[in-house]
Amino acid sequence: MLNNFIQSATVKGLGIVAGADANIAAPFEKVQSAIKSLATQITNLTPWIALLCAVVIGVMWMSGQRGSQLAKSWAGKVITGIAIVVLAALIINWVVSVFGGSSNVSI
Repeated sequence: MLNNFIQSATVKGLGIVAGADANIAAPFEKVQSAIKSLATQITNLTPWIALLCAVVIGVMWMSGQRGSQLAKSWAGKVITGIAIVVLAALIINWVVSVFGGSSNVSI
């Protein structure tokens, strides 16, 4: 009787049935898929935002002394932002692979 009770017991809060090892990884798979989805969406949007910023910087550069100085300061920030997004995609791939998953997030 005690053996039947132990076999049918569940771990409250996790929804894990005793002996069901496949359910243990399910919450982590959802987190992995959410990270992959977010990373893919961001990396798909980033080139378009960078292009828009480059166009704005180009127009500002042509607008005179004050606009040119402002455009120079923005250019460094845009390049830094692009580098952060590229590195974030690489880091996400690395973190997912460390935890046993496979990811193909790319720029």
